This record gives sequence, C-alpha cells and structure tokens, in this order.
Amino acid sequence: MAQSNVYSLNVVGYVNVPVGANAYTLMANQLNVDGTNNINQVLTTGVPDQTQYFAWNSSTHAFDPSVTYFAGTGWLDLNNGGNNATNIVGPGKAFFLFNGAGASTVTLVGSVVQGTTTQTVTPGYGFYAGVPPVAADIDTNGFPAQDQMQYFTFAGGTYVGGYTYFAGTGWLDLNNGGAQVFPTPAVGQGFLIYNPGTVNVTWTNTFNVQ
Repeated sequence: MAQSNVYSLNVVGYVNVPVGANAYTLMANQLNVDGTNNINQVLTTGVPDQTQYFAWNSSTHAFDPSVTYFAGTGWLDLNNGGNNATNIVGPGKAFFLFNGAGASTVTLVGSVVQGTTTQTVTPGYGFYAGVPPVAADIDTNGFPAQDQMQYFTFAGGTYVGGYTYFAGTGWLDLNNGGAQVFPTPAVGQGFLIYNPGTVNVTWTNTFNVQ
C-alpha cells in the first residue's frame, strides 16, 4: 500500500476519491478500465444520484456541456435527448464532479498504465493529471513547466495555490513571501495550469511498477 487511498495487486488497482456534499470536486482518472474508458465504465461506484460531470475543452477554452448520473441507469447526456453519455475519461483525464447530495467516496478501478505516456499542455488555462496513480512532485515526473506558468488546485469550493514557475529557480509561492514550493497533486486529484506560452508543450512521463 504505497498511498493511503491506493491499493493494487500486480498492475490492477483502485483509487478512492472523497466527494463532498453539495460541492464540486476536481478529480482525475489514473487507471485504464478497458482501453476505451467511456464514462459509464469509469465512473460507476460511489457516484451519488444526479451528480454532474464537467470537462474542460482546451480548444474552446470553456467547459463542455455537463452530463448527469442517474442511479440505476448511468450517465446520460441531457443536452442530447437523454442518450447515454459518450464522454471518454481516460488515464490522466482531469474533470469536475458536482455532487448535490451527501458526501460519498467515488471508487475508480482499472489497470495501472506502464511505460512512457505523453500529454499535451496547451496555451492558456487547462486541467491536467498525471497518468500513473502516484502522488509525485510535478518537477520529478516530467511535467514541462514553462517560465511564468501558474499552478492551482481546487479545495473548499475555490482555487488554491497560484504558485508561479520561474525558469532556473522553480515554483514559488508569491502569496507567501516567494517561498519555494513543490506542487504534488494527490492521487486521484486534478490540477489547473495556466500556460502563458503560445505553443503546445508535451508532458512525457515514464512509469513502471517495480
């Protein structure tokens, strides 16, 4: 048991993510369910009735229309005639859940992705998560930090952090006297990046179960 909320046998495991009552949670899937990872396969255990899912679209710089979970039925796209939702929630996908009911624990189950993975970090705001289900300082997992980039997490109904990256120095908390910080998202947690650059950069990460 490497992390308190992560359990695995060989390369198959599960991650528990608490979701608060009447609250938004910025979370992430870090396991591969079946290679396709449709939302109705990924988010099924512990999801409260009428929870809403929101994913950021880096092309439009806005959230896509939400889909809604109905207990006993699954995720439906109420913006598309109530059909089954087709959202893909693959490893490394960060998203918001809004839970309008009581507190719960969402459990994600699947295989740990091994080897080298790549993700695109686009200009402007974007939501990200590491593919491996480990809590790692993003400076050590290949994250392509750029000068003046900013990092935020989400807790208690608001964005927190606002750490700024300075090339040659690292991440600093300018709201706390410029103290050096080491952003380390928890397992199952997404994070927000503001990339002030004008081109995509590639996040390359290599992970293998020992």
